[in-house]
Amino acid sequence: GATQAGRIDLIAGLASSYRHKNGKRTPPNEDTAVNPNFAIDAARIYVSQKADIDRYLGLAPVPMHAPAGRSCIGLEADAIRLHSRNDIKIVTGRARYENTGKDGERLSNGGKNEVVGTISLIAGNYTDEEDRSFFDITRPFGRTKDSRRKLQPIPKGDNLSECLEDIVKSLQELSALVGDNTSMIQKMDLALSRHTHAIGVSPIAPYAPQALPPVPIPAVNMPGYSATPFVQTKSADSMENRGQFNKNLEAIKFNYLNEHFGSDYINSKYVFTT
Repeated sequence: GATQAGRIDLIAGLASSYRHKNGKRTPPNEDTAVNPNFAIDAARIYVSQKADIDRYLGLAPVPMHAPAGRSCIGLEADAIRLHSRNDIKIVTGRARYENTGKDGERLSNGGKNEVVGTISLIAGNYTDEEDRSFFDITRPFGRTKDSRRKLQPIPKGDNLSECLEDIVKSLQELSALVGDNTSMIQKMDLALSRHTHAIGVSPIAPYAPQALPPVPIPAVNMPGYSATPFVQTKSADSMENRGQFNKNLEAIKFNYLNEHFGSDYINSKYVFTT
């Protein structure tokens, strides 16, 4: 009964899955009167000047969706295909027309179009929060449970690529710090292994030998450090492992973050989003 609510309704297979009293779902017979129904019509194109299309189609809610009472086009069928021999654009927001005033293209009801609409790709027609359970290292004998929203934003490829490059760079810088630390441990170990004390006689009975303050004269010395072989071996292993670690980081950058040569470059060459 709404005014200014013209429509074009194209239906192929009216009530094709109609439920009969015996429970079977087949098209109704000639004596059965039925109305168009998105739930049981085989395929339908619905063009309306004013409608609540999400409710008509039984679609899951999404953030910032257009309110009811707007012009719309609804398509429903078992399968829908869009094929372009060149390219396809899915665009929300005002069209870039000339001579439409400072507010640009208006909505179908004459209102200002000031909000950029969202694009929601929903598999399964479900957008409620979903429960999840995951292992928490701080609770080895239990699992942490929480919920997470089902409908999530899509990462932007270039931004994600830059983020991963920054992460790899930070790991390389951390690796360099570990290498510097290992080198300093080696130097300290060598310094300790060469550190000597001259031996003197205690002035107190029973006059046992004792180490004197460090002097640069290699007199009769007592060995004061025995961990050198272990430290030097482990330090060498650490340096070798760090070299392999850095090579792996470079391989990650080349394979996944190199737009021109990466075999598994993370961004698509043909699909783009804002």
